[in-house]
Amino acid sequence: MRLTFPLLGLSCCLALFQPLSGETSLSTLSDSEADAIIADQVAKREKYEADHIANSVAYTVLERREIDMGERKLIANRVADPQLPKLKEKVKNTESSTSQSLPPEFFNSTSREQHTLLLSATIHEGEPTVTHLRWRGHDGVEFEAWSNIDWNFMRGMVDLESETDEYLVLQGVGPPSLDDEVPALPPFTEGKAEYFVFADSATDIDDDAYEGIDLLHSYYEANEAELKVRYQRQEAINAAKERYKAANPEKPKNTVIHFWKSEGNN
Repeated sequence: MRLTFPLLGLSCCLALFQPLSGETSLSTLSDSEADAIIADQVAKREKYEADHIANSVAYTVLERREIDMGERKLIANRVADPQLPKLKEKVKNTESSTSQSLPPEFFNSTSREQHTLLLSATIHEGEPTVTHLRWRGHDGVEFEAWSNIDWNFMRGMVDLESETDEYLVLQGVGPPSLDDEVPALPPFTEGKAEYFVFADSATDIDDDAYEGIDLLHSYYEANEAELKVRYQRQEAINAAKERYKAANPEKPKNTVIHFWKSEGNN
């Protein structure tokens, strides 16, 4: 919902949303659950590395040089030609048509106009939390608005659609600088995702420039519960990673380089 200030006005638009994911019953993560997820990821990575070493080529080292780099070494090994198998060139099937390799969705695409919305979101935490939004319209003119959404829940990239347009939203989200201040704003509507725009009247508002912002607010209202759960889960995972790193400091590993002269070269 858009509200112009000092004059109040209401704007709405139709948003067509894709489900956030196939997971429909996400729940918040406890510290122990997040720790278990990180432990499982570490175990899988260690198994992959062990399998890689087990299946690696056995080199015959002819000459070895080491460079001390403090806590680790750079090791350069001149080795005998390991006679690695040559990569087979992939034969292209010239008879296959382009249509056979493209997904069906490609041919079902609509004629919606596509836009990239580069959005800056500065979060002013407090009661209430307010986010200062800044972006450029289709013609390059800069716009701004003050939203009651905590934009931490909207981090990342979002694809949104209206009846006539498609938006790829690329966002930069962060805290304010020391000299950033929230202007005096009227109260927001309880339980509604909305934003204020400073304008002399509602007729001064370029509706096309605000369509992407309208869609984002509609998107938030439609997915608020899941967005908040996803944010909590990501924060829990990040905290678990930090706990793991603190308990298991990473030891510097040597860098090993194998090089050889191929018998087929002069």
